[in-house]
Amino acid sequence: MTSVITRSKPAVKQEEKPQFTSSSRWDRISSSSFAKPTVILALLWLAIIAVWALAPVLVTSGDPISGNVAEKLLPPSGEHWFGTDQLGRDIFTRVVYGTGLTVKAVLVAVGLGFAVGGVLGAVAGFVGGWVDALFMRIADVLLSIPSLLLSLAVIVALGFGTVNVAIAVGIGAVASIARVMRAEVLKVRNNLYVEAAYAAGATKWRVLWRHVLPNSLGPVIVLVVLEFGSAVLAISSLSFLGYGAPPPQPEWGALVAQGRDYLAAQGWISTIPGLVITLTVLSVNRLSNALNKNGGAR
Repeated sequence: MTSVITRSKPAVKQEEKPQFTSSSRWDRISSSSFAKPTVILALLWLAIIAVWALAPVLVTSGDPISGNVAEKLLPPSGEHWFGTDQLGRDIFTRVVYGTGLTVKAVLVAVGLGFAVGGVLGAVAGFVGGWVDALFMRIADVLLSIPSLLLSLAVIVALGFGTVNVAIAVGIGAVASIARVMRAEVLKVRNNLYVEAAYAAGATKWRVLWRHVLPNSLGPVIVLVVLEFGSAVLAISSLSFLGYGAPPPQPEWGALVAQGRDYLAAQGWISTIPGLVITLTVLSVNRLSNALNKNGGAR
């Protein structure tokens, strides 16, 4: 009698997919750089700056241009949070309305630097050869000129005004952004997925747009955020020197400048707008640092 022996196949264990619970998500968020108190404070301050820039009428009902001479040079109080200036204008109102002017100029400067520097760096790193050499020599020339001197030269050529100051600061940011973009493109362009895209029949510029640039923007974004703080400082400095918007426009740098003759007795006229500039620059720098540590450079 023949017996048939059947062997059962061992059961294949299905791979368990990791399940992310709300607690694990919270752990990842709380362990990130953005959960640090200094970063949270920086984000809160930048949110206040955004409200001041976008909707100043929601924050103050005062007039940033005209004032009451009878209330001139009043110290900070419940009625005038930042005090008043030599013409009786409420400094808090002028700082709030000046935020919009300064932030717009900063956005123009950073946008110009990112657009021009990003294109130059991407093309130089991707094409190589004499194009790379030419673009990088241009960047070397820009980097060899002190930023303040370069900005003043551009302003002298274009004329005074907020827009021209923003263009001058933006030109000064082109070289550093171009160099970082070029370095990242050089890292990415020889990766396997780029070679696979070529093998699939993609054109050179399609590879650049679809595969190289998206994987090269991390460190550039971190640098752009850092340049935002540098642009705030540069535009405020040029406005302090009188190259920005003409009086009585309340740009931040101009607000600091108008209190130079009153520092001994009425120091709040200059120190409070200066403190706003300092907090903004420090907040942007802290945010840039958190982006870098949290994987922005990948």
